[in-house]
Amino acid sequence: MQTGMEIVRAFYVAIDAGNLEKAGQFLSEDFRGFGTEPGTMSKDEALEMLSLLKAAMPNLKHALSNIRSEGSLVMLTAHAGGRHTGPLDLSNMGMGMGVGIVPGSGKMVIFLPDEFEYTVTNGKITSERNVTPVTPFNGVTGFLNALGVSR
Repeated sequence: MQTGMEIVRAFYVAIDAGNLEKAGQFLSEDFRGFGTEPGTMSKDEALEMLSLLKAAMPNLKHALSNIRSEGSLVMLTAHAGGRHTGPLDLSNMGMGMGVGIVPGSGKMVIFLPDEFEYTVTNGKITSERNVTPVTPFNGVTGFLNALGVSR
């Protein structure tokens, strides 16, 4: 059986490869994601968000560092970046997005590092918590600011 750290790494490998079906196999049916934005995301909502992000940034890649675990908790730092070449539509994600569809800009976006905590139970990720302090430069707001779009 894979360790929690191996499961979380494999989850990111699947995302970076654009294989969101495989990424979804690492998430429990009762998965909850807690991000830099208020509220939580279910498994389906998280996969939809990843699908929209990969459509907007097909070459999105993650570099993981500081990976460690304590029991069922896996902690890490994720560095991500990619070129925004496709349209991005987050209007249906319940994030207060009033900007509609953001067309591909061609801009290279490097996200600030985010600190995550994953809970892995029975071989599945049951929760993802972004514990990075919120600033205007990270999360959805930071991403839109990097594209020159205001909320």
